[in-house]
Amino acid sequence: MMKVVLVLGILAILGLAQTQVKSKVAELRQLADQEPSGVISLNAKTYKYFVTDTPRPYDLVIFFTADNCKLCEQIYIEYSTVAKLYRDGGAFYSSRKDGRRHRAVFFAKLQFTEATRDIFQKFHFNSVPNILVSLPKMTSIGSEENMQAYLKQYLWIMSVSDGVITSSKLLDHVNKKTGRNVEYKEPIINIFITLGILGAVGFGGYLLLTALKSILGNPRVWLLGALITYSLCMAGIVFNILHGVPFTSVDRNGNVEWFAKGARTQLGAEGYIMSFSITLAGALLIGILKYGPSEDRSKARLLFAVFGIAFMLVLFHIESVYREKVHHYNPSFWPPAHYIRGPLMNDQGNSL
Repeated sequence: MMKVVLVLGILAILGLAQTQVKSKVAELRQLADQEPSGVISLNAKTYKYFVTDTPRPYDLVIFFTADNCKLCEQIYIEYSTVAKLYRDGGAFYSSRKDGRRHRAVFFAKLQFTEATRDIFQKFHFNSVPNILVSLPKMTSIGSEENMQAYLKQYLWIMSVSDGVITSSKLLDHVNKKTGRNVEYKEPIINIFITLGILGAVGFGGYLLLTALKSILGNPRVWLLGALITYSLCMAGIVFNILHGVPFTSVDRNGNVEWFAKGARTQLGAEGYIMSFSITLAGALLIGILKYGPSEDRSKARLLFAVFGIAFMLVLFHIESVYREKVHHYNPSFWPPAHYIRGPLMNDQGNSL
């Protein structure tokens, strides 16, 4: 008799847990359907209920934001787009694909208020926006060390160095963390806008070429165009666009930074400044070679002196930037005191 009672008790507990699971998933789905973007607004109470309380067999992506945060507003637009893509792709429901079961994924946002202050402090947030991908295993993490290891993998603390945060970049991030493979679909209106812009640019270019036909026959114009193109390409304009490299940065005191610190980082502005400087140095050398042998010797000497001084100033500028960014290797016009001189095979300059 006791065994029967025990079995019935266990079955009742399992049935209650299963009912609670279905109830929470249904609640989340209902809340998401009430929002045009599919993003659920959480507060301190619902955060505890949907995120920390068990059972919860679903993934929850949380966007941490605050009032009067312009960056939050910009990124939230992209975040909402990702939520819509997940909803349209059926990811609000659990599924099985390629022999693997995928949990339902929901999107939420949590506003900083006095009531939610403890939640923000728990994650040691110094700024917003931030995105946390909360998996069910997060509720069973006991130690602080394990929690920090989890957050290191699933918490995205956003900063200016992340560049431009697009919906495509956010989608890729969420897909990697949840194991889903939701595809990005460009809205039809954006496609028509892009085609319209390309058509307008093409037609405008044709009119411009027709109007400037005589000017475009001038070799100096082509030389200037070649120098500008070379400078832009050397600045890494394509790389900057593809990876969303920020043009400038801001230090802790709120001052604008034009040059990134460190040899492995670069801002958009410094790329343009350095490429223009190097291009200008080359153009000055061309000027020295072109006007140096002039028949008017006084004019030749003047131009040679002007171009020569300008070339050296630009060269010193380029060198100073390298010295500032790369402390372990400082280029110089002269070998350092510890430079190893010697026969061909021993000389430090022969690094083959």
